[in-house]
Amino acid sequence: QDTDIMVTFATGSVATMACNWVATVRKAGVNEVVIGALDQEMMDACEKANVPCVKIEGGAVSKALSQRSAANVRSDPALYPKMSVLKVGFYRELLSYGFNVWACDADAVLVGDPRPLMRSPEWADADVAAATDCIDIPLDSKRPLLHCDLNTGLVFMRSTPKVLAFVLRWRETIASAKELRIRDQAAFNMLI
Repeated sequence: QDTDIMVTFATGSVATMACNWVATVRKAGVNEVVIGALDQEMMDACEKANVPCVKIEGGAVSKALSQRSAANVRSDPALYPKMSVLKVGFYRELLSYGFNVWACDADAVLVGDPRPLMRSPEWADADVAAATDCIDIPLDSKRPLLHCDLNTGLVFMRSTPKVLAFVLRWRETIASAKELRIRDQAAFNMLI
């Protein structure tokens, strides 16, 4: 209960990057880490590198992922939103067990442990925290965060009933979207 866990997702096509992500997270002082493996190739890479992982089962989506070439999943506009549904569903599952979830893209590199920030008095009441990769100091000083999207490449979610409800709605927004562009980040920003 209340343990922070760092989570990323990967297919075997980006196994080297995902295992590097684990190495940088551990170097930053975080040992509570898991990769959501989206195919057997990633599971095998995690086992070989002694990296904690969980196979994310998604029926037809998992089958499509396992039959792909080595191309990045983002390049498939029909498959990527379906994979986003699996990701957000897994976040909710971890949150339901009482873990605070740090959802992080596998192409990120941590240079320090971010957990103390969310335990500080200034952030103790925050249920969800996200950043943006669109830094514009003049606009930020006039209209903070109103000129850009929040980025789901690093999101903190505290295990609370409000967050569980939010993440369920987040998942459902992606799953029921009629437009392929509504993936995890677009749906997150729509709900926020």
